[in-house]
Amino acid sequence: MRWRTVLSAMLIVAAFTLFSLTYFQSFVQQRTHGIVLVIAPGLSPDLLRLAELRSAQAGFRWFGQADVRLSLVNPALPPANRGDYPSLLSVLSTGTFGVPGHLGLDLQGKRLDNLVYAAQRTGRIIGLITTDRLTSPGIAAFFAHVDEATDQRTIAQQLFDSTPINIAMGGGGAVFDRLREMGERDLLEEARLSGYHIVSTAGELWPIEKWPPPRILGVFAPDALPGPSLREAVADSAMPSLETMVTGSIERLQYSLRGYFLIVENHLIAEACAANRGVEAADEVLALDRLMSKIREYAGSRTTIILYSPFAQGGLQVLKGADPEISSRAPMPVYPRLVPPGTRPTLPEHPPSPPAIA
Repeated sequence: MRWRTVLSAMLIVAAFTLFSLTYFQSFVQQRTHGIVLVIAPGLSPDLLRLAELRSAQAGFRWFGQADVRLSLVNPALPPANRGDYPSLLSVLSTGTFGVPGHLGLDLQGKRLDNLVYAAQRTGRIIGLITTDRLTSPGIAAFFAHVDEATDQRTIAQQLFDSTPINIAMGGGGAVFDRLREMGERDLLEEARLSGYHIVSTAGELWPIEKWPPPRILGVFAPDALPGPSLREAVADSAMPSLETMVTGSIERLQYSLRGYFLIVENHLIAEACAANRGVEAADEVLALDRLMSKIREYAGSRTTIILYSPFAQGGLQVLKGADPEISSRAPMPVYPRLVPPGTRPTLPEHPPSPPAIA
């Protein structure tokens, strides 16, 4: 009789488990576990075409997939905000137009909610990665609230004071050193005392545990991370590649039971375009393509991956019959400059409403 009781109990548990799984898969709305937003300024259709030619692969498909969706959007920006990189990223982060050169502030100077705060309210943990300085406008737009996007000292302090961020990696160590030397704050020491692993080389990143999701601050260069023309000169420093930083972060962030939000800024394409290095810009696009494939591989099918280019830079031309190695000699527009401190362009009295951010 005893074995019949045990068998009956096991059957009841198995039936209940099967019912629960069926109910969950059929009626419970499952949300995306991870969200990866990649920001790559400088992309343009002509540059994508040149990169395809340089790939030397028959039947080349972006990210190795056939289901990639590409949308070209011409946002209705107020004239004062056009060409202003901080404004473009601040609109993406907050959904609201502000004064050019401001980050995270509305037209009256009030602090705005942003995507990072919205993600944290749902329980997601946050990762920030940039090939530029950690205080650059492209990444600071997601955590900082300043009226001067060039105010790196304030942005550096808000990186630790504004909201908890699990992983932050990039360049810009000189800003932290300057604050310490001036006797203001030793931000790296504060981060260490609050539980961050401070890393400066790729080798220091790998031994860090994956569970529970750790807090990591990676500062790998005094200024922005070097582009292709300087990478060989710093090869001995064991500086991690963007791919290493991104995949290492995903491996740790994905252990969060309630999901994560990872923001990646890659300024190297725009940098190559601004210097009119066409071949290098195309190679950086191909490197971005490999990165996106790696993100898909590491993050899995339950992750939403978005590639966003806030502006395109022209000047590259693919001539019929021309050698793909030859880039156009046409001058290229420079990287969008910040509004000089103290200058404030006149804004329209009623600026158009920005597009809704999902």
